[in-house]
Amino acid sequence: NMFAANPVKRKNLFAFINFNTSSNAIVRSDSVTAAGGRKTTYANANGIYNLFGNIEYGFPLKKLKSRIEIGTNATYNKSASFVNGERNDISTVSFGPNISYNFSMENKIELEVSGRLSINNSTYSLQPQANNKYFRHNYGVDLTNYLPWGITLSNQFNYIIHAGRAEGYNTNVPLWNASLAKGIMKNRRGEIKLGVADILNKNTGIARTANQGYIVDEKYN
Repeated sequence: NMFAANPVKRKNLFAFINFNTSSNAIVRSDSVTAAGGRKTTYANANGIYNLFGNIEYGFPLKKLKSRIEIGTNATYNKSASFVNGERNDISTVSFGPNISYNFSMENKIELEVSGRLSINNSTYSLQPQANNKYFRHNYGVDLTNYLPWGITLSNQFNYIIHAGRAEGYNTNVPLWNASLAKGIMKNRRGEIKLGVADILNKNTGIARTANQGYIVDEKYN
């Protein structure tokens, strides 16, 4: 891990890397017949590991009274399975760059505009027809207005794009949440809040499960 910050210049840098490996890991072993029948047992395998890294850097834009945060994370996962006694090496790479812009005027407004991309790519040494790549984009705006009489109006809007999936699952989802809050008690230590989630009624989640022999995309609300 590494963390460095300069409070005077309002700059910060964070970096993190992690590596895990397993000896004699328990993995899936399938016996597949010519007719398509499948029998699953388990076997031991070496060469199974996971590497994860993350880096974030933040700096101010003094003339605009704002701030930029930029970073990325990356994961490389190496696993294996067996098909009819042959080793099937499975490699999964995930990459997620992100950037955000923050602007604030004390006791008046706070604004964050952000973008995040997630790229996932899986390959199979024995089953190249199962190789798959898919993407997720998330673009967001988070706006908070501080109004008179201790009232706070908050809006969060995200536009989520799914790509590279099965037909019918490459969706574009606009998601809007809003809330209105009123500070109460001395020094506004209490709060009364009214919020509405998914104002546009468009929230749909997408998940993918991939394994040797199948890829499943699912929708959920």
